[in-house]
Amino acid sequence: MFVLVWAFLISWCLGDFLMTEKPTYEELEQKVKELVQEVINHKNADEGLLDFQAIFNNIESGLYIYHLEDTNDDTTLRMVSANQAAADFTGVSIKDVVGKTLDENFPGLREKGLPQIYAKVVRSGKSEILGDLYYGDNSVVQSAFSVKAFPLPNNCVGVLFENITERKQADEALRESEKKYKALFEDAGDALFIMEVDAEMKSWFIECNQRTLNLFGCKSNEIIGKSPAFFAPETQPDGKSSMEKAIELTRLVMEGHSQDFQWLNLRYDNKKPFWVEVKLTRLTLGGKANYMQAVLRNITERKQAKNAFATSPANSLHLRKMSAK
Repeated sequence: MFVLVWAFLISWCLGDFLMTEKPTYEELEQKVKELVQEVINHKNADEGLLDFQAIFNNIESGLYIYHLEDTNDDTTLRMVSANQAAADFTGVSIKDVVGKTLDENFPGLREKGLPQIYAKVVRSGKSEILGDLYYGDNSVVQSAFSVKAFPLPNNCVGVLFENITERKQADEALRESEKKYKALFEDAGDALFIMEVDAEMKSWFIECNQRTLNLFGCKSNEIIGKSPAFFAPETQPDGKSSMEKAIELTRLVMEGHSQDFQWLNLRYDNKKPFWVEVKLTRLTLGGKANYMQAVLRNITERKQAKNAFATSPANSLHLRKMSAK
């Protein structure tokens, strides 16, 4: 009957959650605590048990319930209930763990201090968030778990957990990718920066490499958060407003049309003008596509050489003769 009461408790208090979104550990714990006294006092503990297995096994978080038979001895923690998610996360079937002590089921947890913590939760009546736990033995494949233990009546403790191995591996892969990208970002031969774009097509710097800082003659805190127009003259050589032209280019990029163009900038430190070739493309970060990446190459010397060639007396005479033919 003791196990059946707990089965009824879990099916009753978690049934509503399964009709909506996945509950958090805190929501599950709170719901159990609110209803546990009603279940204990319930006159017909067998009511609703026919639906228990289906409901219980659809809970996405793993759940073990232990009874501390002797409050002074943590070796008497005996499992009285488990769900299918727990079996899936650990690879150990329900029938193989229910009715056995924690040490019999998972002997390696004692050196990690878990039996002691679970017994403490029973005695203190306070929940414990264990954080990320790495565990493996002859029955359980080495995995990473997130674990929370919370007190229940009758000297019981509930243990909610999830297997987060894939998430941990994905996080590690992401960190490695970020390191590689950062290295490529910093070691690139051109100036690179990333801008965020708002609904009005206004943009501002959120990240840049060292070559960008060198090119603009500024420090990181002097460029991050500012608009590209801040580093440009009021108008471009074609007479158009730098701000309006930047907004128009941004609009085209956000519509999916990458832009290649030349742009006149002003250094931050001495306001000296310089020309760049710009490759501007749309970028998605964190699932959001309101970003742009810019690749800049300084072409000031090339522009100056071209202008000098075109304006020299000898070349001017040559060009006039060519045009007269």
